[in-house]
Amino acid sequence: GNTQTRVLPSQALIRVDSSIDQPVLEALRAENPEVDILLAPTTPYEAPRIGQEKIVVNGTEVLARPTLGLYTFPLSFIGVPVVSAPIRRSAGLPLGVQIVGAPFREAQVLRVAAALEAAGVAAAPIAE
Repeated sequence: GNTQTRVLPSQALIRVDSSIDQPVLEALRAENPEVDILLAPTTPYEAPRIGQEKIVVNGTEVLARPTLGLYTFPLSFIGVPVVSAPIRRSAGLPLGVQIVGAPFREAQVLRVAAALEAAGVAAAPIAE
């Protein structure tokens, strides 16, 4: 099928509250043939440099560390397997993507992560 129709928009994952459980779990139900894997951002910005305390997001300077888990916390608490993979960029530090699977589908999530790595999409080059 068309991959665009098989991905839940990441906007559904950005809300940091308990209302995230239902739409994510519904999308990942075994009976749902429309969605196999969800892709969502890992962080709201590129990886900060080691020791970097602040980062500018949409024109506002924020503390880097407290906001790093903004998109990962909700998924960590609803009982689904998640792998975070660094996505290679032509310039700058990598962006992270979360590969989210249905409950008990860890193997599927790991296969997608391995496929991204094999294709050269997911990579963690040494920062200079």
